[in-house]
Amino acid sequence: MYKKVILSIDALIGNGSLSILENIEFSAEARVIGSYMQSGKRMSAEKILQDISDLLERNRIKKEDIETILITELPPVSTGIRIGLATAAGLSKGLGTNLVLLPILDVLLAQAAIKEGRIIAALEIKNKNILWKIFEVGNDRKISITGTELTDKTSFLNTIMNIDFEQIVTTGNSFIEELDNHQNIREKIQRINKDDNFSLTAGKYFLARVR
Repeated sequence: MYKKVILSIDALIGNGSLSILENIEFSAEARVIGSYMQSGKRMSAEKILQDISDLLERNRIKKEDIETILITELPPVSTGIRIGLATAAGLSKGLGTNLVLLPILDVLLAQAAIKEGRIIAALEIKNKNILWKIFEVGNDRKISITGTELTDKTSFLNTIMNIDFEQIVTTGNSFIEELDNHQNIREKIQRINKDDNFSLTAGKYFLARVR
């Protein structure tokens, strides 16, 4: 039987993804047991539950073995997040497991290549609006300079064109193409591939924080 099994759910990046990780005590790395990425249409509530069952079965994990369920969290502006959160909350309650909400902009920030300076985490979401936040990072600390903002692309671009920052961490091909059109921003972009398994990224982020 697996101990300290973690189910990580992301319903926003790309079409959604799932991962199962094992938190191995006294180990520097989590063990990835299995993962799944949704293809085609974005995950629905029914599909997410079936995909979780299939992933657990393929890896011979019982639902009762799950100790913690993770879900990437945003303000209630995205259908995908509402579906993922409702599914995670229902599973957590039914199984009596821990439920941990991970602010997705914080997870994006943790992927930044630079570890000091002013960093913007930004995400293109429903209706092509931008969810973003500015952080000051250094000395193993992060400080939020702004609250979480939700603006249209034009307002976001106008804002960041007039402030100093070292890096912007973001995902979404069309959005990145627009940023690339601005020479003073282009070299500061760090792309997170929307085809990457972000549930796995979120799971590793969580485990790094609790070790």
